[in-house]
Amino acid sequence: MELVSSTLLREFNLSDEAYVEYVFQLSEDDTIESSEKEAIVVEFLSEAVEGESSERIGPVISALFAALQAQKADADAEAQAQAAKEKAALAQQLSEATLADNSDNSAADAQLPQKKVLSKEEKKARERLLRMYGYEVDEVVENENGETEILYSGNKEDKASMPDALMNTNVQRVKEAEQLRRQKMQAAHSAEVERNKAARQKQLDDAEKKKKKTVKQEKRRM
Repeated sequence: MELVSSTLLREFNLSDEAYVEYVFQLSEDDTIESSEKEAIVVEFLSEAVEGESSERIGPVISALFAALQAQKADADAEAQAQAAKEKAALAQQLSEATLADNSDNSAADAQLPQKKVLSKEEKKARERLLRMYGYEVDEVVENENGETEILYSGNKEDKASMPDALMNTNVQRVKEAEQLRRQKMQAAHSAEVERNKAARQKQLDDAEKKKKKTVKQEKRRM
């Protein structure tokens, strides 16, 4: 938005927020081809700005749209990198929690490492992860050795199988969450496209009315 505002002000001395909003929203509309969007803006500004031709406006708008596209690509790449980082961190936490539980249930097996003693902070982190993925935690208590223990609902067999179940359902839960997020984004985008089209039509109508009013005033002065 700031790039559109500064460009219109610098190149055409336009500071009206309605023009800025119109050009920006049109640039964000993925349902229209880039060349068509540029043509719409050039025609719109040719009528709105006195003394400017489409030959002069066209290159300015082409450069503006290219810069906006580059900005959007950078923002998308940054968001994807952040999402990947958060996903990797969550996977690491789940892996550590599963390793600790497997050690608890296999302490008698000489081939496995000895039981890993978790700190209170690690126990609390594991509890939050388990709650996040739908496992009920009855109570957090401190045993006779001063260590924090988590009491889970369900019988002994349920408790023993919980780490495997957690890892097996994690992928499915992530997929479902991603699918829901995409559906929400698609619905929001469709709503925004409709709003943009309505706003664009209103601004075109207002510009046409303003143009006709200016012509009438000129005729009266003559």
